[in-house]
Amino acid sequence: GLAMKGVIEWKRGDMPGAIRSLRQAVELGAGGDTSALLGYVCAQVGTMTEARRYAAQAISVDPGLWLCRVVLAAVTLMDGDLDGALLPLRAAGDSAGIGPIEKMWLGILAAYAGRRDEAIRVLGEVGGARAGGISAMCAAFGAVVQRDPEGFRRVLADSPLLELAKQDKEFLWWLADGFACIGDTGEALRLLEKAIDLGFTNHRLWSEVDPFLTPLGGDRRFQALMNKARDKQRESEG
Repeated sequence: GLAMKGVIEWKRGDMPGAIRSLRQAVELGAGGDTSALLGYVCAQVGTMTEARRYAAQAISVDPGLWLCRVVLAAVTLMDGDLDGALLPLRAAGDSAGIGPIEKMWLGILAAYAGRRDEAIRVLGEVGGARAGGISAMCAAFGAVVQRDPEGFRRVLADSPLLELAKQDKEFLWWLADGFACIGDTGEALRLLEKAIDLGFTNHRLWSEVDPFLTPLGGDRRFQALMNKARDKQRESEG
C-alpha cells in the first residue's frame, strides 16, 4: 500500500516521494504509525512545522506505540529542544519500561542534553544487551560520551556498524558525531555527506542543534556540506 511505498522511498532517499506517499496514506485514514513516520521524514528533511504536526497527531492517535514516542522525541530534538526531547521516552520508561530501540534513543538524547551520567548508564544497558547493531551503536556512542576514542574505534573494528550505516541515516548521523568528537574530521564529513545524499537535509540540526558536531563548525568543508543540504532541502520542499 501507500505506507509501504513511502517507507521504501524514504529508505532509498527519495524524500519528496516518501512524503507524498505517506501523506496520501494518512489522508486515507492510516494509523498512528504512518503519521509518525511522516513526521519523522519531514523532520529529517527539515520541514519542522509539518514534522511537529504529524508527530503530535501520531501520539494522540496511538500514545502506547513505541514508534510514536520515538518520533515525538526525535522531532522535538530536531526542532532544537534538547531537554524536551527526553520527556516522551522518560515517561514511558518510568511506567511500563521500554525496549532497546527506545532505550538507544533515550541514551543518545540524554547525551545531547548534557545528561552525561544518564546517557552512560542507559547506553551501557543496551550496549551489553546483545541486540545486534543497536547494541553496537549504543556501545560506540557510549564510548564517545565517556571521551574514549580508543573504545569508539574498537567497537567499530569489532562490529558491522560502518557497513550497516551505509543505508541507515541515523547511524550515519551518530557515527559522524563520534568521529567529530575524536578529531577525525574527514570521516565525520564523509558520513554526514552520505546522510545528506540519502535525504537527511536538516542543516539546522547539523549546524545549530547537535552539540557533538560543534568541532566541525569552523571547517569550510562543513559549511559547503550545509549549503548542499540547504539546496537538497529546497528540492524536497519544491
